[in-house]
Amino acid sequence: MANDTQTVVYRSSMSGGPQWQFYSMPESVVGGADSMDSARAQYREALAFSLEVGLDHLPPVRELVEHEASKGSGVWVRGAIDSPSYDNALKFLTRYVESQPADEIGWFFEQPAASGDAILVPVEFEDTLQSITSQMTPFDSVWAVAQGKDPDGSEMLVWLALGGSEAVSDDDSGSSVNLADLGLTPDSPMIDVFKRVIDNAQQMHTEGKYALATV
Repeated sequence: MANDTQTVVYRSSMSGGPQWQFYSMPESVVGGADSMDSARAQYREALAFSLEVGLDHLPPVRELVEHEASKGSGVWVRGAIDSPSYDNALKFLTRYVESQPADEIGWFFEQPAASGDAILVPVEFEDTLQSITSQMTPFDSVWAVAQGKDPDGSEMLVWLALGGSEAVSDDDSGSSVNLADLGLTPDSPMIDVFKRVIDNAQQMHTEGKYALATV
């Protein structure tokens, strides 16, 4: 795995312990620190130790950040650490989660990450499917969410849970679909992923909110 691109997620903790905790994939490295700079340095040192290489020979690293939508909710918003749109997406989705009755966000937990948390990943329609699946293990599910328009032109949120090959799902509605069966590839733009899953769901008379993506 020494040459594989690594993905690290820095999670902002609101419930004690280090302020920034991190976990990574495919090389499983975990830890925490009280500042982002310290967490990033600690991660790189731990990754170098794990891969048995020097700091100057680390593979490419993709850095993501997570914030809990509201303390204790178990719903986390994830985005690229250098994304110019992440802060706005975090504020918007936090307001959305906080405005919903508890039983109205329960469906997020039908397809949780391996940790048991619900992970919301804001996406643009031109993002590739691989940009999402590369931040998942085979045991994870994440919720891809994009802003779109309904047929009358009103703004709406489009949701799709993407699950790894070994992900646990409470979905027993028969609405899950294998993305490969729809002709989708890692390079497919998310607009095609949403459209083909929705079109397939309409043909099958299901809600179609869950899709299996081999990672």
